[in-house]
Amino acid sequence: MSGEISPTLRARLDSDAFARHLGAQILDVHPGFARVALDLEPHHQAMQGVTHGGVVFALADVALAVATHAYNRVHLALNLSINYHRATRPGERLIAEARERHRGGRICSYEIEVRDGEEGLVASLLAMVYRTREQLVEGDAPVP
Repeated sequence: MSGEISPTLRARLDSDAFARHLGAQILDVHPGFARVALDLEPHHQAMQGVTHGGVVFALADVALAVATHAYNRVHLALNLSINYHRATRPGERLIAEARERHRGGRICSYEIEVRDGEEGLVASLLAMVYRTREQLVEGDAPVP
């Protein structure tokens, strides 16, 4: 689904404290889709020198949260499964894209891919989320 989100909702998505702490930046968003970037820093690496798997997972989870909450409805992750395909290192840029694959009344499914700056696949995830009736931003109408 494509569509614009309100400036108020966009500001709310941009204000996520964990995403800011991680260093994630929203590049593109509309209901059911998000593209989020992270420039890898030395503190993102594991002891063996490659990007910590938790950082890759966290970036994918941020993209999922942005894509789902762009409907201006609170969504709660029920399950995420991840496959790691290649390692990255500080100095590289990761881009996570979350895409809605199914939207039911309450249960939705998403695919998330994390790629490096050369478009190499770093990780792929499948997610299932629970769609609540609660609005993320009061006063903004939820997207149907």
